[in-house]
Amino acid sequence: RSTAANNINRVNVHVVGAFGNRKLTEFRRDDLQGFLDGKGDVLSFSMVDHLRWDLKQIFDMAVAEDLIRKNPASLLFTPGAARRGQRHVMTIEEVKRCFAVLDLRERLIVQMAIIAGMRPGEIFGLTWERVGPDYADIRQRVYRGDIDRPKTVQSARRAALSQGLLMGLERWRELCIDARPEAWVFPSERCTPLSRDNILRRFI
Repeated sequence: RSTAANNINRVNVHVVGAFGNRKLTEFRRDDLQGFLDGKGDVLSFSMVDHLRWDLKQIFDMAVAEDLIRKNPASLLFTPGAARRGQRHVMTIEEVKRCFAVLDLRERLIVQMAIIAGMRPGEIFGLTWERVGPDYADIRQRVYRGDIDRPKTVQSARRAALSQGLLMGLERWRELCIDARPEAWVFPSERCTPLSRDNILRRFI
């Protein structure tokens, strides 16, 4: 649902917003590359690259449906001038300081993200039966209260858990009111999955 919402909004705002009711047969590669070049002046590289992919998919479908003969978007490229965001990476010392100031529940959540490489929706969608002897078996995620499948096929996986993280999870399990196999590892007071936004804003 999150991916669909983002894709629909991006196409509506940028593609439909720019081209409106123009016919598919009227497009040429130069038109579309000019569109991407213009977006590269104001949007991030990632966003422009997504738009390039959107255009290719739209015209691929048009070719498949015999609406046009060739795909004018097949040779488009993402302009190099599009700005790339600076990547902020925590140092080991910053990670240690982060762990040191958090209580057990919040520390486990952050450790699962940093050490096990799990997404927030995967962490909050984890049940005790999915915690293995040295891994988290990721088969579902939570997005705004909805239980959903992992984001991609590759996202369904076993995320390795360190010994320290496993020990922390055992301590947390002992404190949990409901530690049945089907219970959430990080439940709310109503025994529903914790809200990602609430836990980040209020505690982390």
